[in-house]
Amino acid sequence: MSMQTQEAVQKFLLPKQAVKKIEIIQFLLKNQQYYNSHYLATKFDVSTTNFLRYLREIKEDILAVNSSLELVNQKGLIRLYCSDEDFTYQFHLLFGHYCEQATNYRIGVALFTRQVNSVLKLSQATSFSPSYIYSRMKDINAFLQLYGIGIRFSSDGEKQMIGTEFQILYCILDVHWSIFSSTRLPFEADPEQKEPLLNKLVKKDVLQSLNGGLLCKLYKLLLICTNNYPYTSIQSIREEIQKHQTTQIFQDPVIDILKPCADLSQEQRIIINVLSRLAITKVSSREESQHQYDILRKGNFTSFEFSERLLTAFCQHFMIFLPEERRNMHILNLLRNKLYNEYLCETQPSTPMPSYSLYKDQKNFYQIREEIQQFYLDFRADHQHLLPKLDGQENITWIVEALFHIYVRYKPVKPIIIGVNYTKDYYVSEDIIAQIEQFYSPQQVKLQKNHLEDCDIVITDAPVTDLSPHIKRIYLLGDSIDRRDWRQISTKVGNYIFEHRVHAFE
Repeated sequence: MSMQTQEAVQKFLLPKQAVKKIEIIQFLLKNQQYYNSHYLATKFDVSTTNFLRYLREIKEDILAVNSSLELVNQKGLIRLYCSDEDFTYQFHLLFGHYCEQATNYRIGVALFTRQVNSVLKLSQATSFSPSYIYSRMKDINAFLQLYGIGIRFSSDGEKQMIGTEFQILYCILDVHWSIFSSTRLPFEADPEQKEPLLNKLVKKDVLQSLNGGLLCKLYKLLLICTNNYPYTSIQSIREEIQKHQTTQIFQDPVIDILKPCADLSQEQRIIINVLSRLAITKVSSREESQHQYDILRKGNFTSFEFSERLLTAFCQHFMIFLPEERRNMHILNLLRNKLYNEYLCETQPSTPMPSYSLYKDQKNFYQIREEIQQFYLDFRADHQHLLPKLDGQENITWIVEALFHIYVRYKPVKPIIIGVNYTKDYYVSEDIIAQIEQFYSPQQVKLQKNHLEDCDIVITDAPVTDLSPHIKRIYLLGDSIDRRDWRQISTKVGNYIFEHRVHAFE
């Protein structure tokens, strides 16, 4: 499985002390409760004395970044309190702070400034001696190599950058977003220019289909693709573009997310269009995606044909029924998956799909994964003529994850049977059933008021002692059902439905 970006940053760019503090902060943010300091010291494999030192430093770091977090230590009971519950924002403030203090990160950032074209200028920009910089380049290049890029110096100290423009720009965006998210802009850009630049370059319908963090990420992509561009050369960019048949796709005016009047070169337009599909989860509405699907289908693009055939064969092989309105979306997703291998490096850091994380503990997870992987390898061997030639190896994990997601999402699972047995009032049972029906489809739950022995879950206000132990119970107390009771019902039913679907793999 590919390394994740934050994991790679911590491994190659941060000192061990910063990594340990990040681990502590992340755990306390995710678990908003008090913990004994001795328990936490053991959990993070440090002495109690060193753990308390880490806590003192974290308190100082919180003040340094003006975070609203409050680290509470009440007689050895520790809690990291977030008043506005915006855990993600506060975490990225601190994560960015640790990166900006880290030597490897500071050297790496300076290396991606075009004006820094020699080890001497790098020394001037960072205040580190050339010999010290050389000693740090091994770890920095080990990190960059994950993205298929690297930096070396000639015998006279001139900087030489290895990698394609696509790989370099994607690396900058991926690393910056993973560290800072929406808390900071690259190149000390002016936040007030976000809306003007987006409106100037991007089509209105694309902007309307995005919101929140996705808009911010698109803005960062535009900044990165215009500031310091190009990192390689126009000639090498043109040669790289000519290698990929799929670059023709993004020249179509319907698929191009940029305005026709945008002051950008053709090469920049293609790069922004490609990277926006690889870095941003959604840049088109459902209607636009369908239009794009029609264009791609008529355009005789072999990568699209491969993705279309792959989905059809996969559903037939694993006996999966895919709703027609979803089919085209998944073909486009599989096509995007192929673009990762075509434009980026196979070791590219990526976040594993939740389907993997949620089901990996099931006893037949690995068997299903192996079956999907073997299916794909056989399919690929039979359809090799439809695939572009890659500079490196294909990352099989990416496509297997995507197919596993489809398998999990559309694999038929028998609905869970819920019995509602409220004894005090007939109408209450009817209302409970009606409320559950609003949240779950008939494919997910089947509701009944009798034959409780056949149920998976029983909701009742009376003790039930004659049912099989495997049947889950949700007991209701008192003469009325208030909001807390509804929260209990919805939470437990949701958890049971999730567990039921997970265990359907066994």
